[in-house]
Amino acid sequence: MALQGLNFIQELAVILVAGLAAGWVCQRIGLSVVIGYLVAGMLVGPNLPPLTLVHDVERIETLAQLGLVFLMFGIGLRLSVRKLRRLGLGLLIAVSLSALLIFSLVRVLTLALGLTATESVFLAGMLMVSS
Repeated sequence: MALQGLNFIQELAVILVAGLAAGWVCQRIGLSVVIGYLVAGMLVGPNLPPLTLVHDVERIETLAQLGLVFLMFGIGLRLSVRKLRRLGLGLLIAVSLSALLIFSLVRVLTLALGLTATESVFLAGMLMVSS
């Protein structure tokens, strides 16, 4: 049990250091730190055999979900309702049209690729919300 806890702490440290380093590099070159976090995840994850620094995929998936919650929370902290109100109706219309366009295009493409209607709606909704 103690060895398992130690492995968890080691993997968490690797993830945090890699994320910090990649995020810092991306920020310095003018990219979003989120891109750095994604690159760090790809580099230390189990899908890149030469550099596999993290082995327990289930535990890391749980940490990734927790990290996503903190990321969304951080974005919410920076969101200003006052600024959104100043942008007004034009922003609301642009966002609505963009969301509808993305949803429709993804639906058409996924159905053309042979996905079921349920899978198509799920993927289109997921991409619409993330965009």
